[in-house]
Amino acid sequence: MVYLFQSFANNYPNKLLAECKDVFSSTSLQIKWGMNMITTRLTERLGIKYPIIQAPMAFAAGGKLAATVSNAGGLGFIGGAYGDASWISEQFDISGNQSVGCGFITWALKNQPHLLDQVLERNPAALFLSFGDPVPFMDLIKLANVPVICQIQTLRDAKHAIDVG
Repeated sequence: MVYLFQSFANNYPNKLLAECKDVFSSTSLQIKWGMNMITTRLTERLGIKYPIIQAPMAFAAGGKLAATVSNAGGLGFIGGAYGDASWISEQFDISGNQSVGCGFITWALKNQPHLLDQVLERNPAALFLSFGDPVPFMDLIKLANVPVICQIQTLRDAKHAIDVG
């Protein structure tokens, strides 16, 4: 299943709600509270305590930050961004045994597809793909049974991310 980072929704909330009721159903916004925990489809799918996802900012979001966010009940991400294999490996080592994800800029990952294999060997909690078409990577990610989060900028991007599943 693909989860969408709704940057489009932040800039055009009325347009999104008006045009995407079929894409983002009102049931996806339901929140259940109880025992210091918020349960949503996101928390259930990703196995996290709170619906908080730390952005995989290029070289700013390292293993320590990602592990700290995950340890606190959210989901932390290492910013794999433009693809420095040794830095990514070092950051996964720094994150220790904490479950973290990794994010990539898809057009950069396309130039270094071996990085996806490197990250999948680390059993990430999820992958975050930004600024490009996720299709070239989806088969391998699905085979590894790793959830994918696609950053979107437009309604067309949202529909495409859902279609590639």
